[in-house]
Amino acid sequence: MAESNTVPWCVWTTVILLWTWEAGCDTQHQAEEVELFHSDKQSRLEWTSDPPRQWTEVRLRVGTQSRVPVLQACGKSIRRTVMSQWMERKDAHHLLMDLSFTQEEEPSSQLGPLQVHLFDSNTPLPRFQYGWKVLDLQTSSPFPVTVTPNQISSHMNRSVALSLGPVSLRGFQLAFSYSGACVLLASIRLYYRRCPDIVAHLALFNGTGALSGPLMGSCVKGAVEVSPPVRECTVDGVWGPLQGDALVNPGDKS
Repeated sequence: MAESNTVPWCVWTTVILLWTWEAGCDTQHQAEEVELFHSDKQSRLEWTSDPPRQWTEVRLRVGTQSRVPVLQACGKSIRRTVMSQWMERKDAHHLLMDLSFTQEEEPSSQLGPLQVHLFDSNTPLPRFQYGWKVLDLQTSSPFPVTVTPNQISSHMNRSVALSLGPVSLRGFQLAFSYSGACVLLASIRLYYRRCPDIVAHLALFNGTGALSGPLMGSCVKGAVEVSPPVRECTVDGVWGPLQGDALVNPGDKS
């Protein structure tokens, strides 16, 4: 009797299931956003002003929302800074910020920048340190000296997904400095993007924070590793291209 060349049904089932898994799962999922801080959700901020009392905290109604903490530096046109409390970075490797702010018109019509500083540290810093600047910001619609508090919201400039750069230590602190006549910070949101769990090319990759570096995946059951599957989570929270490979092992009947 001639030897049959028929492949056992159970082996074909394994191959078909894995091929279906492979074909259907190599899709990009929406990036996750993990919020670390939102000033709108705080009752008090209690950030540190340097010199003292040059930055003050008030509660204002911005737009249609209820009153929220607002940081303002108005009065003397001197360099003054305000620094946040220390925050844990959790799984963040690259910080992003959404910010609503406005500046008062200057007599010279030349607005100075609102400077943003990021301090990457294992423990809280006792006071602001010069340097570590990451951004210079300016509003496109400064408010006139005659504006009333109820009109402030119409001059707010909202910037989203501003890149603050990398963090690698246990935590961080954020600071702002300004030398102009008046500036108001109405909403500060800090967060990072995260790539979700994904199965791609028969390899499983666990979720991780954006720009966390190369991550090694693991082959799914029924597949054999040819070379270590590696991917990186991009700054947008989207998985980059696969490096390495995992192939189906048709001899695995488990």
